[in-house]
Amino acid sequence: MTFSVQAAVAGRGFDVSLAVGPAETVAVMGANGAGKSTLLNVIAGLLHPDSGTAELDGRTLFDLTAGRGQWTAPHRRGTALLAQEPLLFPHLSVLENVAFGPRSAGASKQAARESGLRWLAEVEATELQSRRPAELSGGQAQRVAVARALAADPGSCSWTSRWPPWMSMPHRCSGACSSACWPAGGPSSSRTTSSMP
Repeated sequence: MTFSVQAAVAGRGFDVSLAVGPAETVAVMGANGAGKSTLLNVIAGLLHPDSGTAELDGRTLFDLTAGRGQWTAPHRRGTALLAQEPLLFPHLSVLENVAFGPRSAGASKQAARESGLRWLAEVEATELQSRRPAELSGGQAQRVAVARALAADPGSCSWTSRWPPWMSMPHRCSGACSSACWPAGGPSSSRTTSSMP
């Protein structure tokens, strides 16, 4: 997988260019206000830059160069963003939250449920499947958010915290998630990450 972005947001004093090759992982570090979250929001499609381009595996996410206005909606980008807050849908069960990505991508209800159960097992949260987000601890909600992101089979996975969310998971679970997120040589072998000092 390859990824490149060049984007500028004048109002934030943000201008960045970044390229990620196959099997590469990038950590973006800097002081508060340096633009780490701006970068991740641009990649995810949550912030529209003033100018720039971005491609994921040769597929254009946006092209805002002179005379162009191509913009791929966030839900069509094939990217995942794990924010500091889990941002689970409060009206859905844990299983419905995790199955949401596959279902939104056109998977049958049964296939989305099977994917949801698989990823809940990977983060050791199968027993939480019928709970609502309000019934989860903070760590449980983070594990469910990781499962939901990976169930969507993203081409790019970003997070905005000091370390990957699965670092707070049980040891055997963290290894499973890390290798599931970065299979050697697989199509999802590169992830963009953000870390704050």
